[in-house]
Amino acid sequence: GYAAIGVVYILVGILALRVAFGPGGDAPDQESALQQILGAPFGRAVLGVAAVGLFGYLIWRIIEAVLDLRDKGSEPQGLGARAGYIASGLAYGALGVEAARLAMGMGGGSGGGQQEWTARLMELPLGRWLVVAAALCVGGTAVYQ
Repeated sequence: GYAAIGVVYILVGILALRVAFGPGGDAPDQESALQQILGAPFGRAVLGVAAVGLFGYLIWRIIEAVLDLRDKGSEPQGLGARAGYIASGLAYGALGVEAARLAMGMGGGSGGGQQEWTARLMELPLGRWLVVAAALCVGGTAVYQ
């Protein structure tokens, strides 16, 4: 899981450098990194392995939170940290779903996965707050990484 995440971050960084110093293009994200992997030799196989790793990371983060493996405790601050582990795991699990879809030839045309998920969340009763919470989790994870 950690290796799969590392590869995705490295590719996002490379894509960002291409945008900054190359002919331009869309801002890179995790989905565009997956598209780059898909276009490489053995891309589907690599995406399949990455999907398994990302799902493994999801499972690890849930176990880590539920069993309190980092001894965060059950005080509000500790529960918040543990909830962050679950949110992080779910985010990477969603990326794993996208990697699996691409590996199986089922996705990748629209490039709007993040917008689709945001739109789905916004349709829920507390959707705006869920989007804000997700954005804070992603921002916090980015700062931590």
